[in-house]
This record gives sequence, C-alpha cells and structure tokens, in this order.
Amino acid sequence: MRTLGVITSLFPDALPCIQSLRARAQRDKHPIQIGIMSNGFIYKDLLTRKYPDFMNLFDFWIQASDVGALKPSNIPFIACINASKSIPRNILYVGDTYSKDIIGGREMNIHTCWLNRTNEIKDMNIPKNEVYISSLNPIEFEAYIDNI
Repeated sequence: MRTLGVITSLFPDALPCIQSLRARAQRDKHPIQIGIMSNGFIYKDLLTRKYPDFMNLFDFWIQASDVGALKPSNIPFIACINASKSIPRNILYVGDTYSKDIIGGREMNIHTCWLNRTNEIKDMNIPKNEVYISSLNPIEFEAYIDNI
C-alpha cells in the first residue's frame, strides 16, 4: 500500500476551528471526540512539537498505513468509528477530497462535510447541488454543523 503524501504542516484556520468545536462542546455540555484520519503519513512527533496546542486537541489518529487501506475503502472509516466510540450517524467527517472522503464516508452512513478550499467543482460526478464549505473558519463551520 502507498500513502498519499506526508503531513507536516497545517492550514492556518485549523486550530481556531478545533478550538471552537472544543469550546462549543464544553459550553453545551456535550462531549465529543475529535480525530484525524488521513491517507497520508502523519508525522505525529513533528506535528506535536510544531503545533503543541493543536495536536493535544485530538482524541485519536488514524492513518492509512496503520489500518492497511486507503480511503474510500471502508476500513479506515471503520477504524474511525471504533476510535470515536460512536455510531456512524453521530459522526461528522470533514474531508477535502470528494471521491475519497465524502463518498467513502457516506457509504458508511457517516455525515460528511466537503472542505472545498478552491470553490471549484472539477469532477463531473459531483452533484451540482453538493453543499460544501470553503474554509475551516469557525463561524462557517459551525453554521454547517447547525444545519445537519
């Protein structure tokens, strides 16, 4: 199996979004699990040193090399379900690759959120009315969550 890239940096809007989710969960007294699932190789030690405030906000990490399969296979999604200690209908999975993240998640009955940073729909197989967010801006993301 081949991983698809190496994760060594984060988008600038990621930390405020995750902090906002944690604060919302605490405010609403609604416990949540937040995890990372990637087809890439996650350099956990490097990311923890580089972004200590961010990396401590996650409850679990799933990478393709740990489970022996790439998304959209159901194997990484099953690992995510198990790690989250939840059921599919209570999970929201955010992904930036429609064919791997969104299709894969939906096939497992997981709520999905397509993070389309370019605001372009290049793949003709993507429905024209597909809802997506263009950033992890906490306000935009929470508005998306509120409409699920």
